[in-house]
Amino acid sequence: MLMNNKRRGSLPTFIWPIALVMATLAILLLAVPEPPRAEAPVPPQLYSSSFQLIATGNRLGTYYPVGTILSTWINSQLGSEGVFKPVETNGSIDNVRLVTQGKAFLAMAESRIIKENLAENASSPLRLVWPLWNDVVHILRAPERFDPGDTFPGRLNVFLGQINSSTRRTSLEIIEAMGQYRRKTSVEIPPEAVLTSLANGNIGYATIQAGMPNRTVSDAVIFHECSLVSLSVE
Repeated sequence: MLMNNKRRGSLPTFIWPIALVMATLAILLLAVPEPPRAEAPVPPQLYSSSFQLIATGNRLGTYYPVGTILSTWINSQLGSEGVFKPVETNGSIDNVRLVTQGKAFLAMAESRIIKENLAENASSPLRLVWPLWNDVVHILRAPERFDPGDTFPGRLNVFLGQINSSTRRTSLEIIEAMGQYRRKTSVEIPPEAVLTSLANGNIGYATIQAGMPNRTVSDAVIFHECSLVSLSVE
C-alpha cells in the first residue's frame, strides 16, 4: 500500500497501526460472501476533492474488496469526517499515477511497480505504508470441452489483464519467457465479463493476479469447471 507523502496529514496518526491490522484481517474475510452493495464505487471520471479516494483495482482481484473494507472501517473511526471511498481502477500502474498526481490518497500496487517509480524519480512524493500480501499469479483455463489448447496462451483468445495493470505486464512476460509468439489474441472485455467468457469458452485462458484467497478463482474452478494451469517445470 502507498500514499502521497505530501498529503499524509489528512489521516490521523493513530489510524495507521489499526488500519494495517484491518488490512490483514480483510484478506481472511474475502472468502466470505459480501453483502449486497448499496452503491457502486466512484468511477474514475468522477474524481472529486470531496472524497479521499483509495485506488484499488477491478473486482476480479483482491485490491477492491480490501479497499472497501479499509475505507468502511476508517470512516467508522472518523465519524462525520469520514470521507474515504474505494475507487475501481485498471490496477497498479494506474494507481501509482493517481497517487502521484494527488487524485487518490491511498492506493494498492504491486511492489515492483512502486520500486520502479521511485528509482526513476528521486523526488517522488510516494510513500510506502506497508506490504499487505504476496501476489499470486493465477492462470485459469476454460473447461476442456472448449479445447482451449494445452499450453498457455492456447488456441483461443485470452484475457491478459487490463491496460495499465501489472497483470497484463506479468502475462506478457510469461508468454515471452515461454518463447510464445505475441499474437494479437488478448481480448479487451470488462472485468465483470471475464469469468462468464471463460466458462462459456469465448476465451481460452485468463490471468488473475491477486492475493489469496480469491473468489474469482475459486468460483471458476468450483462452479464453472475451469482449471488452474501450472507452469512448473518439475
